[in-house]
Amino acid sequence: MAEYVGAGACFVQSIYSALFFWYFFNKKKVHGRIASHTMLNSNPLSPYKAKPTFMKIFILINAILEILAGIIMFLAPKSLPGYKDASLSTTSWVSMYGAGALAVGFFAFLTWRSYPNADVVYSFILTFLIFHAGVMAAAARGYRAGMKDMMPVAVLHGVLAIATLYFYIQIR
Repeated sequence: MAEYVGAGACFVQSIYSALFFWYFFNKKKVHGRIASHTMLNSNPLSPYKAKPTFMKIFILINAILEILAGIIMFLAPKSLPGYKDASLSTTSWVSMYGAGALAVGFFAFLTWRSYPNADVVYSFILTFLIFHAGVMAAAARGYRAGMKDMMPVAVLHGVLAIATLYFYIQIR
């Protein structure tokens, strides 16, 4: 059963990658209101004047969580609860997900470093909304299939998806 959850997580990662690159190659068609290199705080009436640090902290938290999870999943997948006796194919799926989590965490770190850039922040918000919702759904499916260790993962990514949705609503 863990193979199906790992396959679902890798599917979410591949959709994330496709949407990320599609957005950057077609950003004028997707979100015409934000021009290239627009800064979030450049407009005096911008809602970002009130809470720019909260969003930046949220981005940093995402970066730290995903980089740490990626390192653990990539280097030591059998150290995770529920995967101690996992098959070789399952640990391979978990390692592949770890590589994807490292990439997502690195993207969050780069977003944090270039925070006021509206293009990068908007891309982060959309990408992580899809990422967290997808991982939450895959983890919930694993929990329903009998993997009891997946519930904390589903809850964590559900909370992060709701927080990301909050920021998406703020920038729309």
